Amino acid sequence: MRGRRTIDDVLTGRADVARQWFEAPVLGAALFVIPVVFIEEYSTTGWPQAVAGIANWLIWAVFAAEFAVVISLANSRAGYARMAWLDLLIIVVSFPILPELFALSRHPSTTCTATPFEGSRIHRHLVDGATHQSVLIRVDPHNHH
Repeated sequence: MRGRRTIDDVLTGRADVARQWFEAPVLGAALFVIPVVFIEEYSTTGWPQAVAGIANWLIWAVFAAEFAVVISLANSRAGYARMAWLDLLIIVVSFPILPELFALSRHPSTTCTATPFEGSRIHRHLVDGATHQSVLIRVDPHNHH
């Protein structure tokens, strides 16, 4: 009878070292979620919402980077993905633009409003990258122009 495999069975020495190295950043990112959710819930406009959007991307990036680095160093990538399925699910489900995509799919006639960053250097930087959707698009389901 074969014993139950653990995550350590699919990690090489380097993958285990990487996983240990990411422990503090992942824990910090997880704890950082609390104030970000608070900001999102209690701040309706302006720079706090922009900061929360950027923080969401940074938090997501920490989780995604940890998973990408460790899976690339694992003895068995498929084995690691099966063992760390919850981590992978969290990364996929917490992708920062998913709420906007779901909102757009529910309200096809929604419009997008400008942000305080429009025309600024940070706006141009974010528009050039994929992050602009999370930070620069606000869906207003009540505005049907």
